[in-house]
Amino acid sequence: MSCLNLSSAFNSWIDDAIGWVLETLTEMGELNNTFFLFQQDHGEEGKGTLFDQGVRMAQFVHYPDGFAPNSKFDGIVSTIDIAPTILDIAGISPPYDMDGTSWAHAIQDPVAEQEWKERCVFLEMDHDRAVKCGCSVLMELGPNGSGTRTKAIREGLTLAAGAYQLYNICTSSDEWIVSPAANPQQDGNALLSTNQELVGHLSEMIDCHVGKTAPYATPDYTTQCAVGSESCFDSTDVFDHRGRSRDCAWLAKRPSRCSVYGE
Repeated sequence: MSCLNLSSAFNSWIDDAIGWVLETLTEMGELNNTFFLFQQDHGEEGKGTLFDQGVRMAQFVHYPDGFAPNSKFDGIVSTIDIAPTILDIAGISPPYDMDGTSWAHAIQDPVAEQEWKERCVFLEMDHDRAVKCGCSVLMELGPNGSGTRTKAIREGLTLAAGAYQLYNICTSSDEWIVSPAANPQQDGNALLSTNQELVGHLSEMIDCHVGKTAPYATPDYTTQCAVGSESCFDSTDVFDHRGRSRDCAWLAKRPSRCSVYGE
């Protein structure tokens, strides 16, 4: 059997299996009261890399009793958020701190959605690490065995000579740049020299993440990597995801950002 036929057979099996689940829930009268999440696999274009094409994928949710039809959420979510979200919807409080966060109550809240769009998440592949904070992505690529570096060279993309690569993946109005628009990650070097403060803050976050997840280190089960001052006061120590200086009034309206910008 050819690879194409195997792929088609696998997709048909998924369709049939999900169809049976939906039919059974319908017969039970529980379909609209069931939280159903279907997550896309990574596409082939950037698979195995830290580029957006390799780490960004769609999640589809069917839950009519909880979310309005045709709802759309543009916040930055991660697979680690799935379990906290399901527990939240089920009304279950986890008995321990979880790495992810529930987005259930942010779906139809524009203010909360904007906070989620500015959120920071960590990405990793092989020896490569990255942090994505809103529109900014800082990668730290290893010198050897880097699938991201190999893919970039193969595709003719520009990389900085060192480990760090910085990208802005949004338009001037902070909207995500997606296909068929031009790839915003064609040059990892262009923004480095003019955004050193931002690079410094994001690289601290990567170092924090590596320190917490290193297999040889003493386990650290705390889930936040704070950057900035320990307490909020009006200074240049507090920055948003694009490196713009912010004051306490801005941070006070976004309490969920304290874990990133300082307590």
